[in-house]
Amino acid sequence: MKADLVTRRFVRCPHGCAHEFRVEHLFERQTNTAGPWFCDECGRGWDWEVTPEGLEITESKTRLYFHKVLLELPPQKESVFFTLASSGQREPGDPDRLDGLRYLYDEHTCITNWLREVEEVKIGTNTDPHGLFRFVNVFEAES
Repeated sequence: MKADLVTRRFVRCPHGCAHEFRVEHLFERQTNTAGPWFCDECGRGWDWEVTPEGLEITESKTRLYFHKVLLELPPQKESVFFTLASSGQREPGDPDRLDGLRYLYDEHTCITNWLREVEEVKIGTNTDPHGLFRFVNVFEAES
């Protein structure tokens, strides 16, 4: 089997962080400016301009300020269901598949490991339940 080799252009945060900005699409657009884009590590914002010489990057006047938000999921009148985009090594029809998944999600896996896979949250027939969580507090985080 032959694989396609694809080269993509990235720019590391000009402040020296490891965060990489994917910039390939900037060279394919009609407009030649973008930003601000923010570094996930230092929070600095960067404005981008494609020029005949390459890419000009200037620091934006805006930045991100990192924080942690504490939310509470109060008891609900109805069960809250989460649909996940998941995968596994057991084939459909494998008699041990359901027991393996039940163990994985009921006992073995922490919710923070699968929360990023959520495609839908559902209460009854409501697939867009606003106000499910209650804001409790905010804590400053290191950038």
